[in-house]
Amino acid sequence: MTKRTKFKNQKGLALAELLVALGVLAVLGLAVWNQISRTNAASSETRLLNEIGELRVAANNFRGNRPNYTGLTCEALVSDDYVEFPWANCSGVNPLGGNYTIGPHSSNNSNITATATGLGESLCNRVARSFEPNAMGAACSGGTLTVHFRG
Repeated sequence: MTKRTKFKNQKGLALAELLVALGVLAVLGLAVWNQISRTNAASSETRLLNEIGELRVAANNFRGNRPNYTGLTCEALVSDDYVEFPWANCSGVNPLGGNYTIGPHSSNNSNITATATGLGESLCNRVARSFEPNAMGAACSGGTLTVHFRG
């Protein structure tokens, strides 16, 4: 005669087994979410760098044979077809929904100042550090990146 244990008659999962499975899924979900967040941040940083670089190239093309950057604005770059992206007036178009501006440097209109608004401080500081080797200066204040370029 064989002895039957009560586990032989058990159907379904025990609560403890279900909780362990949910815990494992939660840990895996957090790991995936963390990786996606880091990828999105890197993508935003790359887009900011590229788009500000494109604005700089467009500004240099705008200047052409002019003696300086007088009259340079985002609107002028868009209306004169120096930029190809659909930026009506550079508002709400950076990767984080902020604005871009570009124009002559305030103290020397032979140089350029570009800004990007609506950035988090961490991202703003990383992008500013990326521009430092190639710019006259780059700084962040209140989530606004300001970069000064030589003309």
